[in-house]
Amino acid sequence: MTVLRSRTGAAVGRLAAALAATTMLALVGAAATASPAAAAHRTGQADAGKLATCEYVVIDDWTPVQDNPNVNATVLQYKWSADYVYGPCWEAYDSGSGTWFVAVDCTCSPNGIGWIRSYWVLH
Repeated sequence: MTVLRSRTGAAVGRLAAALAATTMLALVGAAATASPAAAAHRTGQADAGKLATCEYVVIDDWTPVQDNPNVNATVLQYKWSADYVYGPCWEAYDSGSGTWFVAVDCTCSPNGIGWIRSYWVLH
């Protein structure tokens, strides 16, 4: 089982994650009726860097970015030592392996989020 939480420590279950995704879809729908500039800002098209709230530094070469927080997940790309990565400040625990992951922005992922094992980055 994977547990998702924010950096503030609040546990977020799968239901809460689904509700958050539904809320985001509602916001995107509302943004479509607003001005083009407002719509671009709300959907993250204006400046995706401003939406990221956590910054990490990769501490090892060939650090995998995976498509979900599981040690057996598909590797989407690799990062190098001293690379900076940004993300939404989510953590996930893979209880099967006892490993914590952090979410990072990843254009290589269909949903825009990749996962790196937390011991390969510094916050």
